[in-house]
Amino acid sequence: MSKTQAVDLDSLGQIKLFHETAGDAARELARQYVSRDGKDHGVKAFAKRVFPHKSDEQAYTRFMNCTNPSTREEFGWEEWRAIIRLGHEQNNHLVAEVFCGPEYQCIPVDEGEMAKRAKRARRLALFEELKRLEADE
Repeated sequence: MSKTQAVDLDSLGQIKLFHETAGDAARELARQYVSRDGKDHGVKAFAKRVFPHKSDEQAYTRFMNCTNPSTREEFGWEEWRAIIRLGHEQNNHLVAEVFCGPEYQCIPVDEGEMAKRAKRARRLALFEELKRLEADE
């Protein structure tokens, strides 16, 4: 009988490519987190960003409980939005991929393209408003 323990890929610092649950993906995202200024990193810093109104320890405990399937605690809608937004800031889309499935695609968009899309969306909204006003006459 071998006394070799099974290797946990997370302990080697490797990124898991598949996550069974959104909680698994959120834990991996938190593990990889680094703040914009580079001063804060890891699960505790990530949890504090998700739960800014809680103390560091309370935020960490709540985050770990919400990502643990054996507890009854769950993230609310606002917390999931914060997690996905933080992932987006890190260019890490693990959680979004779990929610959206295999059809999810992250396509980087530069600022110029974003401005063009915003202008087009505004133009379409104005056109729809004009059509609505003309229909009311």
